[in-house]
Amino acid sequence: MPTKLFLKRLEGTVPSIELIEELAEHFQTTLTATAIRYAQLCGERCAVVFSKNARIEWVRRSPDFGAWIPPKTKLSDNTYAVDYYTSGKLSQKRETARLDAWVENASQRATIYEQSRALPSYESVLTLLWFN
Repeated sequence: MPTKLFLKRLEGTVPSIELIEELAEHFQTTLTATAIRYAQLCGERCAVVFSKNARIEWVRRSPDFGAWIPPKTKLSDNTYAVDYYTSGKLSQKRETARLDAWVENASQRATIYEQSRALPSYESVLTLLWFN
């Protein structure tokens, strides 16, 4: 995913899993690799979270995300991502999330959005978080 070509595709867009899916299809890359590249280059305050068995395995933050999401911790029951592990269902749309459900020592007064995709073959969930 060459930087110049990737950035051109981001012009005038807003963060979403659908956008990342479109980019993955265009560049013929995995959703996970594309999401990581998105976080690196999008210019938004966002993070990609990979969870498995209701635990955060890893996090990739944009350079200016400015908040800490602790890896190797259990997903909060107040996340939408945890629904996949408790009910097998997952909202496909952008949801306003509780900041303290994701961010350690959340003291900011900001709105954070959450959108996830289940990766059933890996028994995991890929989540995009971003600040408004």
